[in-house]
Amino acid sequence: MSLTKEYANQNQWRNWEHYLNKIPIKKDDTVIDLGCSLGFVSTLLAAKAKQVIGVDMDEQLINKAKTVQSAPNIEYILGNLNEIDQISLPMVNGIWSSFTAAYFTNFSKTLDQWLALLKPGGWIALVEIDNFFGHTPLSETAQEQFRKYYQFQLKNELYDFEMGSKLKNILQNKNLQIIHEASVEDKELSFNGPAEPQIIEAWKTRLGRMKPLQSFLDENFQKVKTEFLSCLLSAEHQSICEVKFIVARK
Repeated sequence: MSLTKEYANQNQWRNWEHYLNKIPIKKDDTVIDLGCSLGFVSTLLAAKAKQVIGVDMDEQLINKAKTVQSAPNIEYILGNLNEIDQISLPMVNGIWSSFTAAYFTNFSKTLDQWLALLKPGGWIALVEIDNFFGHTPLSETAQEQFRKYYQFQLKNELYDFEMGSKLKNILQNKNLQIIHEASVEDKELSFNGPAEPQIIEAWKTRLGRMKPLQSFLDENFQKVKTEFLSCLLSAEHQSICEVKFIVARK
């Protein structure tokens, strides 16, 4: 399955309207969607705002967004989100970014560039995962292997699997006012009880794509994968992983 098809499939389990109902968006706002992917949220934002600019680092995703998630008031731009100051962008009333912050392990520094685009009184809304593989029942051995992988990725500045729990402090350290925060149930990422068959298939696809995890676990990958999927199917399954949603005002 291509990355675009995988992301499109995952989108069916994201209750975006639940999130958007919590942000102080206005009809005359100019909003930027950082890490816009296929543009699903950009399109929803465009129905509520005057102008939306979607920015992503993946050319394949941007090109697909232009063809399937287009609207007269949406502009899609290919750009490095860690060098957003190198892109010609206007000042905006709002910033949206979902499942993107974790890719910037020094997110506080990246955020400075993002906030430079935000007008005084403007808002920023972030969605991110905390403890991505945090599900039980898993053996202590499997949990430890995931913890070590988290540490490896963070040390090598590749991904922060616990970014969700850090967002509030990062935003407060920028003197932003927190106006909403929540842990949001997600049918695929953060749920309790046994997963539905299509959720398991989505996780199989995701794990098959995660080459760095496969390389890190080496000969243990198949065993850990099997145990993790069994965990998601268990009647006793509980999610420790949380999807964090936080909205702040400048």
